[in-house]
Amino acid sequence: MTKKDFFRIIIKLFGLYSAILILFYQIPYIIQYSQFGIDVSSALFVIVSMIIAIGLFIILIFNADKIIQWLKLDQGFDDEKIDFKNFNLQNIVNFSVILIGGFLIIDNIAVFLRQIYLAFKSTASSSGLTSMIDTFSTDQADYFTLFSSGLSITLGYLMLTNFTRISKWIIKFENSNSG
Repeated sequence: MTKKDFFRIIIKLFGLYSAILILFYQIPYIIQYSQFGIDVSSALFVIVSMIIAIGLFIILIFNADKIIQWLKLDQGFDDEKIDFKNFNLQNIVNFSVILIGGFLIIDNIAVFLRQIYLAFKSTASSSGLTSMIDTFSTDQADYFTLFSSGLSITLGYLMLTNFTRISKWIIKFENSNSG
């Protein structure tokens, strides 16, 4: 199996994972959210978030080669082929860093986009609600969640683009601690 084939499989698995997130998290959330009544901006948010989620699924499934080229995932390995019989510590750590980085991005993108929408909605809203209603409302921007999900996405992206450096650092750190 070549490196490109391996990463193609991993990216397509992330695409399937995003489809599962859409089916089991986003659609039930939209159904629950719609029970409280939907205004125009909320309906627009639901439509845009579904388009983004489905677009992410389509991009991950059908454009895996472009993602591999864009993130340069097939570079930084010694061999062109990945032989699972000789899967050494460096390859295992590379794979782990890529897997963790991908999960950080996939798990936090929907939360990040929702918090951006809520932050924009709260700053652009001309109708001010009383502080008592704002306290009990679930549609408030949580800036801590916005920051932490944005940080997770950034960290995931950096892990995907710098996986060889990170894995070398982890191995070097482990060797210095064990010896």
